Amino acid sequence: MIIKQNKRHTLKNCAFALLCLLILLVPLFVDLPIFEEGAPEWIEAVLTWAIRVIDIFCILFLLYGFCYYVRELFSSDVLIEICDDYFYDHSSAIAIGKVRWEDIEDAYIKGAYFTVVLKHPEKYLEGFGTIRRLLVRINKKMKYGDICISPDRFREEAAEFLRVFQQTWERNR
Repeated sequence: MIIKQNKRHTLKNCAFALLCLLILLVPLFVDLPIFEEGAPEWIEAVLTWAIRVIDIFCILFLLYGFCYYVRELFSSDVLIEICDDYFYDHSSAIAIGKVRWEDIEDAYIKGAYFTVVLKHPEKYLEGFGTIRRLLVRINKKMKYGDICISPDRFREEAAEFLRVFQQTWERNR
């Protein structure tokens, strides 16, 4: 079973990418006066420095957002693939990738998410960066599993996905 990305989600990525790009381009066309006439020179110098630092962080954040959403637009639209030997997760920013059925300890629905608990998560998390590991730890503190899948990105019904996932997992443990 292959679960593909919902087209509505693709349109959302496109809209966010355009929004990031527009916000990045606004300062090129709009020049806002930030100082009143007669302000002391040292205040202008400090404020100018602070505004430049804030501008750099905002530009980097928006540029990262633009690149992320454009990458999502052109990435594979396969979110989850369920095979006899493994399932492949590419459904979120902390997606683990290929997970063998033997490595799954439990799978259940909590709130709006389908969550999977791994027997040995460190085996899968060793290639992750610091931020992705931190996000997985936060998920665990909120009583979610190592993998959280949001069904709102699916084309298929979440109940059908859960049924196929549970059947394949039970068969291949």
